[in-house]
Amino acid sequence: MNFAKPMVEKFVGSYLVESRQNEKNPYQINVYIDQKRKFSVLQDSSKNVTLVSYNNERLPLSFIKAMYERFGERFSVSDVSPFEEKILSLDDIVKENQKKSASKALCKVAEKSLVEIFSDRELDSELNFEIEKHKARIVQKGTHKQVFFDGSKYAALDFEKITQKLTVNNEVYNSGLQDFVSEKTSELNPDCKVKRDFTINGKRYIDSDGKTKLAPPKSPRYSPKQEELMTNKDFASLYGSKWNEDERIFFEVSDGFGGYINLNRLNEEQQKILRQSKNYVEEYPNKFIHREFYASGNIYKKIDKLEEDFSSGKVSLELYEKNLKILKKAVPKPVRNAEISILSSTVSDYEINGENIKESFLAWAVGRDIEGSGNTLDSIDDFSSSNVKREEIPSTINWKDVYDYVNGIELAKISGDELSERQKNKLRSQKMNDRKFCAEKLFSRFLNEGLSKDEQDRFWNQYNRINHAIRTPDWSKLPLYIEGMNKYRNGVEFKLYDQQIKGVSFLCNKGNGLLAYDVGVGKTAAGIVATVNQIQTGKAKRPLIIVPKTVISQWESDIHELFPDVQVNNLDNLSSRAIANFYDGKHGLNIPEGSITLVTKEALNNISFTESTKDEMLKDFQDLTGVSNEQFSKMSDKEREDYKNKLRDLFGQAEKIDSKDFVFFENCGFDNITVDEAQYYKNLFKVPRTKQANEFAGMGSGKPSKRAVRKR
Repeated sequence: MNFAKPMVEKFVGSYLVESRQNEKNPYQINVYIDQKRKFSVLQDSSKNVTLVSYNNERLPLSFIKAMYERFGERFSVSDVSPFEEKILSLDDIVKENQKKSASKALCKVAEKSLVEIFSDRELDSELNFEIEKHKARIVQKGTHKQVFFDGSKYAALDFEKITQKLTVNNEVYNSGLQDFVSEKTSELNPDCKVKRDFTINGKRYIDSDGKTKLAPPKSPRYSPKQEELMTNKDFASLYGSKWNEDERIFFEVSDGFGGYINLNRLNEEQQKILRQSKNYVEEYPNKFIHREFYASGNIYKKIDKLEEDFSSGKVSLELYEKNLKILKKAVPKPVRNAEISILSSTVSDYEINGENIKESFLAWAVGRDIEGSGNTLDSIDDFSSSNVKREEIPSTINWKDVYDYVNGIELAKISGDELSERQKNKLRSQKMNDRKFCAEKLFSRFLNEGLSKDEQDRFWNQYNRINHAIRTPDWSKLPLYIEGMNKYRNGVEFKLYDQQIKGVSFLCNKGNGLLAYDVGVGKTAAGIVATVNQIQTGKAKRPLIIVPKTVISQWESDIHELFPDVQVNNLDNLSSRAIANFYDGKHGLNIPEGSITLVTKEALNNISFTESTKDEMLKDFQDLTGVSNEQFSKMSDKEREDYKNKLRDLFGQAEKIDSKDFVFFENCGFDNITVDEAQYYKNLFKVPRTKQANEFAGMGSGKPSKRAVRKR
């Protein structure tokens, strides 16, 4: 406590704590937590400290004990009702309320179900069995295996094999199976992490690793107008996507998107299948990657890297020859005589016999190698001893203008009093166009006439290595796993277009991207299917979709209709009312795993970042303001510090929150973001236009808008 400071404000964890000095009594500090007054601390002339609650506010005993440790005998309390903080325990709650015990037959059903979901066996169709009138139905949805008892539409058990997490749901509690399931899980899969999700006496409790917390109530399962859910095998059959049941596990255990297969998560039989598969490449010893990802990107650089790895002994002769064949087949078809600007980086950095190709072009044009030519690089006095015809130079310019264009020299302004400003600007624009057209046309002729066959081959080889080296994966050849998709939407049979399937595969296998379909092609459905895929393959647990306010209800309806088993959280604009059931009291949200959260664009105004994240993002703000690393390194110490302060001020402006009910993005658990109607975000940055036309001038970076900063 500092009685000398009139006000102190800081975050303690996720709480905004403010200590304000009483205006009438400087020795009284009023403490507010999240803008609500909680208590006051008074100090007398002898520096004794008294704690007084506000409006009979109850304070935890642990806090009072901490104050005693801080001030010792000088501390006392007045008008305070201390209480012991009770730690929630789902075990205690179950013991107090559970009256039912499961039958032996149901226990046998549960045991058989646990054995199945813990096994490595992949299910391409649902598994059903019955023991003494008790039934079980087991289905596989991506990396999840779910168990349904006695015809229930709600999963009793949900096992996610990548994280080895078993979710035990309310159906287990209602059947009295919780103790049996706990014991059998410890016996069959000792390394399994268990999460229990029970609703007891109207309150929902989630317990993970012995830690219990209250959670928002579960939404009832949506019932579509017409329902026929597909297995992944059904999906693959309908859409002709690549489906190999044995290879499904490879996609699930890959590191990130387009990454290597984690062999430690495969058994011996699965590793054998992987080594024999034609769809996967062993890039390095025991490092496998899908063939489409290996044979994509900059193929020339990959070939160079393979040559380097072979020379250094990182790959064997067998791997080298096998992979070189794959890469050479993937090399994009070389182009020749393509349109290429003399101002391009390919030309600027290219040399012929130790001379920059621009210089070689100018020398060829003015006839440097023609006997008796007196022309210079920037002047042609005699067209008969040059490789340029007089009629090839427009009447509005001369050779010096072409020379300046090649060397990046800006065209001078038109002077004189004979013409108006409008006429001068029009003439200058004409001259710029004429000199550009003339220079580019002559350079194209130079590449065909001024270079030898060997020089042409070397130039175009370099051009292709730089400008024509990228191969994009054929997304249709990559696996696509979708479970539980409805064949109907709003009671009408529904089928994705081929372009949508390609877009879904693109997003799912790459991990990020932009779908720029025309209106009516179906970006919404593609986005929904891709998002569900990320959940089912373990790539995301709590995806977030940001949409315009006018269509949020439509998105919610479409998700329900296409995937009725997926929970949807419509949190609108993240107002206190919208997030009431999910708010954790610490500027965060308790979002259930496996659910999709919908918010409007306006919700971004209620999202903030923690101080640690702001510090990490400070470097990103340098990029947003258009300051390069080179520019930053050339600043003096004072200039650099002033610049950092400006960035901090900018961040502070962007982080102004209109509501006290804001949430920290880091405390919400979102791990996948989809944005609808991306055109709304195209003007995120204020970019000033140049006042004078100039074919060389780059556009300024400007200052990011507040919204741009927050999106970042």
